[in-house]
Amino acid sequence: MIRIILTIALSFFSGCALHMPSASDRAHALKLVDDAVKSLRQGDLDESEASFELALEFAELAPIYDGLGCVALMRNNYEEAKRYFFYAISLDEQYTDVYGNLAMLYEVQGQVGAAEAMYEYAIAEDPDNYRVRNNFAAFQMRQQMASRGDIRKQLFKARALAPHPLIDDNIERLR
Repeated sequence: MIRIILTIALSFFSGCALHMPSASDRAHALKLVDDAVKSLRQGDLDESEASFELALEFAELAPIYDGLGCVALMRNNYEEAKRYFFYAISLDEQYTDVYGNLAMLYEVQGQVGAAEAMYEYAIAEDPDNYRVRNNFAAFQMRQQMASRGDIRKQLFKARALAPHPLIDDNIERLR
């Protein structure tokens, strides 16, 4: 009798087990995310979206949903972007890039206070995130929320973490 109960219980619970991607599947998914981001930066939204969706066939990861949120944001589909960003957060609260992208969504929607809060949270959680620092400084420039000196400091911190032409362009715009 106990054997029957155990067999039934194991059958039930094994059907409910979450699929954990192998290290190989996870690595492949992240490679596809890199490819998708390159396409996104080149403005090829269809190619980017396809790569993100293909990555989902290998693993369900926060960067994938964050990327799909960016595609939706660039297509001005704000509700879809928000759903993707919040799903990415539900998968991995420590993935701070998504907070920076959510900040951009809030800014586009005119929710300046929420955008600022997201940027500040992302930087507090991950001070090494040069992209969020750069985007926060650009946001502060657009919104005229901080002194030029404070914005420059934020940009120099971003450049100290990872020199990048976009950061240099933002520093140059302040001169």
